[in-house]
Amino acid sequence: MPNLSMSGDRIVKGELQEGEIVKFANAGDYVEIDFSQAQDGSKVQRVFQILLEKADGSIKTLNLNKSSQKSLKPVYGANTDDWVGKQARVTYVKMSSFGKIQDVMVLEAVQ
Repeated sequence: MPNLSMSGDRIVKGELQEGEIVKFANAGDYVEIDFSQAQDGSKVQRVFQILLEKADGSIKTLNLNKSSQKSLKPVYGANTDDWVGKQARVTYVKMSSFGKIQDVMVLEAVQ
C-alpha cells in the first residue's frame, strides 16, 4: 500500500471541472494531517486520502470528503479496494464549509 502522506501532488480547489470524469487509482488510506498554519501539531485531523487519475492521465491525491464518501458508498460499497479502476463524476454543491457557504466538490459514482 502506498504511503499517501508522502505525496505532494494534491488536487487543488477548482482544478476539476463540473462533470469531469476521474478514476480511482488506489484504495486510499486514512492519514493524519496537520492543518495548522505553523505546522505545530495543533490542528491535526484524520482524513481519507485516495489517488485519482484525471482525464489527462495524471494521478493526484484527493482528501475524500464525507459527502463524496456518502455518495459513492451505496454504489461501490464500503470496501474501497473495490473502487480501484472505477469512475466518478465531479459535481459541486453549495454547503457550509469552514464557516462559509461555498462550492464543495462531491464525487458521484458513474454507473
